[in-house]
Amino acid sequence: MDGSVGAGGDSVAVLSPCSKPPGPHRDEEYKAFIREQPSVVSGASPCDPAHSRWPGMPAILKGGMGQKASDYLCLPLTRIEHTEQHDRGHEEYARRHSIDYREQVILHLIRYIERLSA
Repeated sequence: MDGSVGAGGDSVAVLSPCSKPPGPHRDEEYKAFIREQPSVVSGASPCDPAHSRWPGMPAILKGGMGQKASDYLCLPLTRIEHTEQHDRGHEEYARRHSIDYREQVILHLIRYIERLSA
């Protein structure tokens, strides 16, 4: 990355034509927090941090080709539920279990921020 100066004199990061854009956010502490939470489907534990996707999700959140989405889009699912999510696909799984991925992601992020602030 090159450093350039923006109109206001601020330093601005500029990608060169050959540089790759940054990948999705990774946060092992957040995934550990998700593992401690009860499943959004059954309320059971222990849970896997299951990456979520939903219709109309902005491309920037999805990650690149062959990449998982940001860790901040993980939801707690038991291992069996997580496997079913992969087998059925994210949209079908959400419909079948009446999960609003966006709402659940926001709720879990708020809980995590509250925990960090305590």
